[in-house]
Amino acid sequence: MGAGGGTLERPALQRLLSDIEDGLVDVVVVYKIDRLSRSLMDFSKLVEVFDRNNVTFVSVTQSFNTTTSMGRLIPIRIGHDSGRLHKSSAN
Repeated sequence: MGAGGGTLERPALQRLLSDIEDGLVDVVVVYKIDRLSRSLMDFSKLVEVFDRNNVTFVSVTQSFNTTTSMGRLIPIRIGHDSGRLHKSSAN
């Protein structure tokens, strides 16, 4: 059984990110978003990596698919909110 979404420091996730950076991945499919990351900040970082490398992200059991216009809007909103949360927690 693989590690859960509590941290980005997981060997399989690091291999996936390396493969993404090497251009070997077009789509990342997860059962639920929290299996990838439970942290809003970490999820935002992952979405940035996906976007930078033109990787589509799909959650099978949730309405989240970056191939649709609404699906592309959600990571933008999450990134905006996580930045705002980070700033407010620093105060």
